[in-house]
Amino acid sequence: MKNNVFAILFGFGFALCLTVCCFSSARAEELRVEIGNNKFVTINAEIARTENERAVGLMNRTHLEEDAGMLFIFPDVRRPGFWMKNTLIPLDMIFIDEEGKISDIHRMAKPKDLTLIMPDEPVHAVLEINGGMADKLGISIENQIYADSLRK
Repeated sequence: MKNNVFAILFGFGFALCLTVCCFSSARAEELRVEIGNNKFVTINAEIARTENERAVGLMNRTHLEEDAGMLFIFPDVRRPGFWMKNTLIPLDMIFIDEEGKISDIHRMAKPKDLTLIMPDEPVHAVLEINGGMADKLGISIENQIYADSLRK
């Protein structure tokens, strides 16, 4: 009995540590989005650069601050595919080209949906923010995103 309790507690502790490590491994950066006429909005984004960080993304989170998001940066230009299988909150996906310009936006991706979401053209990065925030902040195609992380 004692060994079973220890095994359960050890397993829980390991899972908790793994979850914290996965969520905290991505560093954060303040992104500035120029929405026109020299007006900017700021998004505090976790940066997902590694394959593991991109695979975990925003899965299993029940809340995302209004000014927060996650920036997925790829080592090469590509047409990445996203799905919402283990994502619990609706998201706007903002697709960003090599120059930092927004080339496409997928609005209000549905939680737990298995539909593949891809940009029309190859991109360098994807910014995920709360569903509906792109419209609320006035973010649109052709807007420019400024971030140190987007520089190669």
